[in-house]
Amino acid sequence: MTWNLRFWRRRDDDPEEAARFEAALSAAMIAHGIHEAFRETLRRLVHEDSSSWRRCCGSGCEPCVLQFERAVDAVRAALESDRAP
Repeated sequence: MTWNLRFWRRRDDDPEEAARFEAALSAAMIAHGIHEAFRETLRRLVHEDSSSWRRCCGSGCEPCVLQFERAVDAVRAALESDRAP
């Protein structure tokens, strides 16, 4: 799946958009077991090209990149559904 990264750029001058983004981020972190300490990492990954980081190394990292992958997809899906007419 290819994402238009410009879609995910938050506009700092839109408090409603910022609130939706933060809510989607929080919900995805809870749903996928990602600790609050990784919030900025998840935020960054939502805006990055997925092909540059979606590779599990198989070393049993915690959290695993696969958790981040599912959380990023959840954030993007939530934001996309918010934008639907």
